[in-house]
Amino acid sequence: MYKATILLIVISFCNSRNCVHSYSVEAVSSQKWSQAYSPYWDDQKKCLYFVDFFDAKRTMNRYVPAENRFYSAAIEGNISTTFMLPIVEHVNQFAVSDKRSVKVVEWNGVDSMARMVRDTFTVETGPKHEFNNYNMAWASPKHSFYGGTFPFDLCATSSSPRASLYRYNQCLGAKAVANDVIVSGGMDWNIKGNKFYFIDTCRNVVYEYDWDPTTDEICKQLIFKVENSHWKCKQIFF
Repeated sequence: MYKATILLIVISFCNSRNCVHSYSVEAVSSQKWSQAYSPYWDDQKKCLYFVDFFDAKRTMNRYVPAENRFYSAAIEGNISTTFMLPIVEHVNQFAVSDKRSVKVVEWNGVDSMARMVRDTFTVETGPKHEFNNYNMAWASPKHSFYGGTFPFDLCATSSSPRASLYRYNQCLGAKAVANDVIVSGGMDWNIKGNKFYFIDTCRNVVYEYDWDPTTDEICKQLIFKVENSHWKCKQIFF
């Protein structure tokens, strides 16, 4: 069902006068993964982290361009994660997914095994969500956790909107900020415009919210949908 994937790097070229971008896509190496996913660049360590959630033996991965080398690790308990997010002020600790739970593991980026540190929180515990899993997650500019779930049947015609997008912090716990989603992903923030975005992959929909940089809360939802290759604003909620 799933084909092996190759990790790619996108190189951007910019004309200094008009800043017209063109792109070159190159394979980092010929090494293959079952599903290379959720990449992020650590600018301090100058390395790329990503996960492979179909290969528990090397579900956490790190690529060091200066060494042209990959490091991979399994997680204690045979867990396959869909993301790995560094935790502020905790060196070598990462938030990872385990089905509908988020846990903290410790990995030095070299060893072949990541150590389980603690459970953090679980969402969607009822029978309706039995086959849901976390899809992806991201840290807000204020270091809050934002993560979304998806059903096992993904975008199948029988799939119903039973996933959600969650925000978590230590004081308030996990809170659903968007419900009735099929597959939540593609999260990002426009810091200058105080906006937050995420997508529902199966619906070709982009959600836009006002984002409060002080409280890290989101509100006022706009929905944009692709119709006949054009974006149209479909709904607004206050």
